[in-house]
Amino acid sequence: MNYEIVILGHIDKRRLRELDGIELEFLPGGETKITCREFDQASLHAIINRIYNLGLTLKVVKEVALDK
Repeated sequence: MNYEIVILGHIDKRRLRELDGIELEFLPGGETKITCREFDQASLHAIINRIYNLGLTLKVVKEVALDK
């Protein structure tokens, strides 16, 4: 499964360094979109827990179809 996660604020990829298969995109308005490729449920929960532990605000989590 592929997911898009949007959080408030811009985050440095080093803060999510232990998670493979992610891409960051800084959005206007001070948000960050995190694209997660080929994540299973355990990986999705791990990144959501990491976002929570960093004190970041989660705005959106959705499953998406991504081009290869």
